[in-house]
Amino acid sequence: MSYYNFRNVSGADNLIDYNEFSELTRQKYPYLDPISVNEIAREKFALTDRDASGRINYNEFVDANYRNYMNPINYPQTFAPSALPMYGPALPPYQPIFGPQSFYYHQPYPRF
Repeated sequence: MSYYNFRNVSGADNLIDYNEFSELTRQKYPYLDPISVNEIAREKFALTDRDASGRINYNEFVDANYRNYMNPINYPQTFAPSALPMYGPALPPYQPIFGPQSFYYHQPYPRF
């Protein structure tokens, strides 16, 4: 969400309180029952409100969106991680070899 989305939700005080956040969550999940929406809103609001003031400012909002975006669940890993050097360097992605070792390569038929 962008700054404009934050401003639309926050209103004149430029802060998002729990009621505004629960309304946003209700709009995001229209087909869930109210109890589930309330649980989701409560958990996400507690994670987003870092200073436990009961209101979310823009910095907390951006930080929560960044943490959500950078979560490894939200993007696929296309390379081998090199964080553990004991297992060797990071390997490049697998590239099939087209040649005699390839599955698609067929030996010519022998001539009699």
